[in-house]
Amino acid sequence: MKLQFEAKQLISALEDVLPAIRNRAPVPSLSCVRLTPSEGSVTLCGSSSALTLHSNVPCVVEGKTFPVLVPARRLLTALRLSEAVQVTIDCDKLPELSLTSDLAVTTIFSLPDDWPAPATELGRESLILDVAEDLGTALARVLPAASEDTGRPGLAGVHFQHRPAGLLVEATDGRRLHRYLLQDVAAPGLDLILPSAAAHVLIHMLAGSAVLSWSDSELLATCGPRSMRSGLINEVFPKTDHVVPAEGAIWFAVAAPDLVLALDSLNPIEEKESTSALLTPAPDGLIISGRTEVGRYRQAVNAKSGMKKPHQATFNSGFLKSLILAADSGWLNFQQESAVAALCVRTGPFTGVVMPLKTA
Repeated sequence: MKLQFEAKQLISALEDVLPAIRNRAPVPSLSCVRLTPSEGSVTLCGSSSALTLHSNVPCVVEGKTFPVLVPARRLLTALRLSEAVQVTIDCDKLPELSLTSDLAVTTIFSLPDDWPAPATELGRESLILDVAEDLGTALARVLPAASEDTGRPGLAGVHFQHRPAGLLVEATDGRRLHRYLLQDVAAPGLDLILPSAAAHVLIHMLAGSAVLSWSDSELLATCGPRSMRSGLINEVFPKTDHVVPAEGAIWFAVAAPDLVLALDSLNPIEEKESTSALLTPAPDGLIISGRTEVGRYRQAVNAKSGMKKPHQATFNSGFLKSLILAADSGWLNFQQESAVAALCVRTGPFTGVVMPLKTA
């Protein structure tokens, strides 16, 4: 069997499935990409215990077809070094594979095809998204709030839930909450938690239209020539409606770029831990203060207060910055009833909440 590809298309397909392939997997075959030829194309597959990615690439196939397991990173390195326009993979002398380009021939050794049989299609529910980028936008804006604490698996992902108004996408680490409502997207019965790693992969997949199918344990996303099958987090996502305050008086309104610049100044050197930022509305603006590695920091930015007697409150500067960036608006209205209440920002379909830090 010989497989002839456009080199750029094969490299792109390999990069699509690479996030699911571990460099040093305990099972050698899971460090490989599986090439499954069919008429006029080859399906590339990368898989781990929790995530499986597929990408289909056009190909000229000669001879009797059969699947082949190839070390993924060796193949990708050989393709990049070849700088070829077209490449041919000769599979007639297994386990040796000959990668032939315009200028060179590279030998790569394949592995026995010991992968389990492909999983059957999910047969429970499905959702068709005509504009898949909208879901990608929602995921990108809520993911910063997902927990990185492996001891709290129920918070280490993105929650999808059907609501009467549409599809709610949200994430929280217990100290902040990001929500995005895809209005008029009906997904009856959808209530699941997708791991953060799979959500990051899904963001880069989504373009054009997409189909989501799910069961109690898996989600299958298909978008053009690419697909992703991911296990779900088998936990109960906490109820969050009560965390979002009702709309009320505006604590202050400020230009988002000015506030981000002031918060960045709190960390002149990249630090692993964010510092605390004290926000104090004043008659002529907003004062941001805190401590840095070189001493105290204080800066005023133009802002408008919506309260007669505005209070001051302290926040994690990193959480506050991620909220501002996720809100994605030039001018933001910040709502907070008191120094110990939740801070809330609403911009269109996005709602962000950050809890203040306790201070002595």
